[in-house]
Amino acid sequence: MRKFMVTLMFLTLICVGASAYDLTIKAFDMVTGDELDWNVGTGADIFYDGFPTGFQTPHVIVNYQPGVYSVQKNGYSDWFPVSVSFDAIYMNYTFQFWGVPDDITPVTLNSFTSTYDTSTNGVKLTWVSQSEVIMLGYRLYRSETPRQADAILITPTMIEATNSSDVSIYQHTDVEVEAGHTYYYWLESVDMVGSQFFNPVTITIEDHTTTETPAITPSLSGGPNPFKAGTSTNLYYSVKAGETGTLTVYNILGQVVKTHKVTEGSDQLIKWDGRDSKGNVCASGVYFYKLSTPSLNETRKLVIVD
Repeated sequence: MRKFMVTLMFLTLICVGASAYDLTIKAFDMVTGDELDWNVGTGADIFYDGFPTGFQTPHVIVNYQPGVYSVQKNGYSDWFPVSVSFDAIYMNYTFQFWGVPDDITPVTLNSFTSTYDTSTNGVKLTWVSQSEVIMLGYRLYRSETPRQADAILITPTMIEATNSSDVSIYQHTDVEVEAGHTYYYWLESVDMVGSQFFNPVTITIEDHTTTETPAITPSLSGGPNPFKAGTSTNLYYSVKAGETGTLTVYNILGQVVKTHKVTEGSDQLIKWDGRDSKGNVCASGVYFYKLSTPSLNETRKLVIVD
């Protein structure tokens, strides 16, 4: 089992006590931990006040000046930190940027289920992830209505993720429940870039017996991701009963590539062939697909590669 343990040292100060004030800028892949090095053709471009310096990481800027420094590299849209600002120069610094690859899927969820636990008279929530990377953890929410907006957080302390490439199983028991009530539970996965919610599981408690829903697919997901230009990928979605909406693909500029109408139902599928509304094959790059319904607006990242 392979685990990714990434320790972010956003600012490593190395004071050498010399009279010259130099800035060393390095960049790393947050998933693998590998340094992005121009010597082997993987360096990230270094920017000063938004303008390219012509140098790539790692690089020592001799007698650096106050200003804002940042890095950019194709295939990495998210950096930690985004930039570093110096108002004055006091000492030598070594600064590390950590980039998240665009083709990373933080978590692939196999299932999310609810069962009645007779030993605690509570609801046992179980979810299984196929793989995880750059994950921080999970939060659980409960409501007595199917509206996510009515849900309350029941895990004030985030449940830490394993960040394992193997299957991981998580469980949490909610004992703040009563017989004769129906409960809806949402699972939120939190990663270093953002978070996503998975469709609720429902359970009705009646005199210590339950009626429960089976494993549920996330309300919006896609795969394979990334996928090759000229092939296709599957976009899975669920829409509440009585609702309709749209599933729209956007390019990195926020322009509409293609829109699909969707109707009520769970675990539905749209096979997108990587073409726009005019039938043109989309170029490789980062895209986004958004599910819009009266009760849910959710967006995911999708990557097309050559």
